[in-house]
Amino acid sequence: MTEPFVLLRQDMNPDVWVATVGDLDFTLFLTGMAIEALPASARIELGPESKTPSDFLESPYFIVSNRMRKALDAFGIKNIQYVPAVLEQPDPKKQHMGYFLANVIGLVSCVDPERSTYQQLSGNKRLLRGMVIDAKAVPGLSLFRLKENRRLVLISQPLKLHLQTQGLQGLSFQDPLKFDGKPASRFWTGG
Repeated sequence: MTEPFVLLRQDMNPDVWVATVGDLDFTLFLTGMAIEALPASARIELGPESKTPSDFLESPYFIVSNRMRKALDAFGIKNIQYVPAVLEQPDPKKQHMGYFLANVIGLVSCVDPERSTYQQLSGNKRLLRGMVIDAKAVPGLSLFRLKENRRLVLISQPLKLHLQTQGLQGLSFQDPLKFDGKPASRFWTGG
């Protein structure tokens, strides 16, 4: 049976790494809520080993190209705040225009705790791994942050199929049942 939602991830072999996003507090982008005091624009410094950016970066900020924004808009996605962004490559010095920081609005608790798997840590702590999504708990959204792990964004199967037809680069889709906890971005591992 196909899961009704998949995880939207950055390609696991990206050619681009985000180094800094100015002084923006990335935790605001993980709340699933609209941010009132968003800047008018953002300057994003890419890591020194970066090549040409793709259409989607997960850094922990979601960064999308204008092409991806248009694809999301064409599908009818309305629950994203966008901040125009310039991606700057340090060596050789180069700027990439036509990108946006994307704040996903919508935080949904929809993991079935009885059917999902966890990694036991010390004490009573455990980490969510293979997830079974309860589609009935999702309030009609095609894209949202997962309350059980706020750095993850789920998208509906129809949105996945739409994005796959748009010729976008840098996207990966992961079955929630196969989620292993590994981040797509080195930001999360400190690398």
